[in-house]
Amino acid sequence: MNNLPVLYNLPVTSLASAFNQTTNSYKLYWFYAILQILKKQDQPIITFDEITTEMIASTWYTINYFKISFGKQDKLRQAVASIRMISNLAEDASPQRVAEEIRKQLKENKKVQKIIAEFHRYVPYRFLSPFFAKELRGKKDSVKNELIRKEAAETFSLKENFPLYRFAGVDSIELHPTWMAYFKKQIAIVEGFTLWNLTQFLQKRNPNIPNIGGKIFWRPQQRDLKKARKFWYIYSQERPMNCIFSNQNIDPTNFAIDHFIPWSFLTHDLLWNLIPIEQSVNSSKNNCLPELDTYFDKFSTVQFDAFHLLYKKQKRLLEDYAILFHEELDQVVRFSKSAFSEKLYQHIAPSIQIAANAGFSQGWIYTKRSL
Repeated sequence: MNNLPVLYNLPVTSLASAFNQTTNSYKLYWFYAILQILKKQDQPIITFDEITTEMIASTWYTINYFKISFGKQDKLRQAVASIRMISNLAEDASPQRVAEEIRKQLKENKKVQKIIAEFHRYVPYRFLSPFFAKELRGKKDSVKNELIRKEAAETFSLKENFPLYRFAGVDSIELHPTWMAYFKKQIAIVEGFTLWNLTQFLQKRNPNIPNIGGKIFWRPQQRDLKKARKFWYIYSQERPMNCIFSNQNIDPTNFAIDHFIPWSFLTHDLLWNLIPIEQSVNSSKNNCLPELDTYFDKFSTVQFDAFHLLYKKQKRLLEDYAILFHEELDQVVRFSKSAFSEKLYQHIAPSIQIAANAGFSQGWIYTKRSL
């Protein structure tokens, strides 16, 4: 979605231009934060602190849990990292929990106050630059903030081509009522437009990361492992199961399903990436990347055996493998163990490396102490 609904007296093209040629995430998340606040309130005045708090809360999960890169110089990523160290918030904390903590820290922690204030120097002003492109042309950077503030105040009462907001004091914005009405009516489309631009921005900086669009939001981890449990239960009726990490015998009535490559990287529950393991080991491994030299052969052996057994018992459960190998199941079942392993490795090893490059902890090896 890359178009906004047109309204005759609104400079919609100026708003859309704010997302053009974005080199940093700030403008995108500044506007996204305003939309999120508008969902909760009808008041036109919003403080800089409120918007910046919402920005950090919105990006927390994306940066910390999914390890999505915003670019090494991106100050929003740096702010999230600093606040995480100060607050000890979990990497998968909800936006509500993050916002609550930031509001608390803003009252008492000067370092957090400084982190938040850094975004107030330019972002609120430069977001409005497309509304005053003619007035700003050729002006020195040092005078642009004050010029934007002045132009926003003078044009706010016009009947058309008015800005999204003007400045209320030194630390707040006042949204234009017509823009507010527009957003309230078109919220789904405007939010979709914003998220489309966010996805494009992040995809360029994470070209090998899967499902960028699904990693912009915080969401409870709702994984559908019914198919996997059925798969491994059928397998357990024919074979004894041992944890590939701890070598412990696995109780077929009480076992965990492990994502060999963490779910937080792949964000799917396809069978070729799942393996039954002992419950406590699953807690220990968490979102770490397993040491391939230590565990891949064991993983592949169990996968190969399970595929062949289920091919005879419940062939319809195996579609994930046909998609992975780009072959019909009748062809996959003819693969030798080494061929099956090689094809699986060709998919898993690059994904492990990409995940490691993104910041996932790599080289995990089970030890009893890790429990």
